[in-house]
Amino acid sequence: MAVSTLPGLDPESLAGLSTRDRILRAAVALFATKGYAATSLSDIEELVQVKRGALYYHISTKQELLYMVVTQYVSDVLAVAEQAVAEGTGAERLRGLIRTHVVSVIRYRHQQAITIRDLDHLAPERAAELREVLDRVDALWHQALDTGAADGTLAPTDTAVMNAIIDTANGPWRWFDEGGTYSPEQLGERYADLWLRALAP
Repeated sequence: MAVSTLPGLDPESLAGLSTRDRILRAAVALFATKGYAATSLSDIEELVQVKRGALYYHISTKQELLYMVVTQYVSDVLAVAEQAVAEGTGAERLRGLIRTHVVSVIRYRHQQAITIRDLDHLAPERAAELREVLDRVDALWHQALDTGAADGTLAPTDTAVMNAIIDTANGPWRWFDEGGTYSPEQLGERYADLWLRALAP
């Protein structure tokens, strides 16, 4: 498989990266395109142009590589969510969460796909560790909605509504068109406007 046919992987994008970062970039591209189960370490060696010894210097197993890819992504999602709810009214926090989450799932659509599809390939304790991070993200959405209900900027809601909001924000990674009408930031604002109108007190 040629480098140029893989998502987010081309000679220019790899130039100047460390071997470790090139390995991670190749893993994201291959896991997203072929799936974790169908990707071999030999595929990664071929793309990165490293020998097995150099590969094993940076990772010990393919599963560790999957763990590294997903951990990096969910940790970034958590950090962005924490920043979005750091201050402001409940409505302002919810707007920030929706906007930034939409941007994240579009910009990291391949990592999002891998997380959804391949998380169960990890050892149970590692999968549980990553789900705990995702639970912390969910708790921040609960916090924003509860804050909005308490300060009067949002109507009271429940977990079902929260899950609907998150599902909406998760959706664009599947269909977003870089040449379409909206940028990721603009689409995030549109989604935020939609839900804030729906949850107006």
